[in-house]
Amino acid sequence: MADSFGELEDREEIEKSIGESLHAKNEIDKVFLNCYNTPEGKRMIELLHERHVDVPIYAKGMTLDEVAYRQGQCDSVLSIEKSVFDALTPIQA
Repeated sequence: MADSFGELEDREEIEKSIGESLHAKNEIDKVFLNCYNTPEGKRMIELLHERHVDVPIYAKGMTLDEVAYRQGQCDSVLSIEKSVFDALTPIQA
């Protein structure tokens, strides 16, 4: 019997894959939490945030490559912060 997701077996595989992805993300979040939920780790996040997030992404005269590089640095720091936050936040059912 087909539904909007295709065959039932396909849907079960999709649900299994989503579950595995969530498990992997939760594991990554926990690793980041263990690393950064210490006094030194919290200070490191503060320093990374100051250096890569609290600065302009673009400055006059920068090339697109330089802007993209800065944006990548910012995104990486924000991703770490989100992982730590997600690990500390219980999942709502």
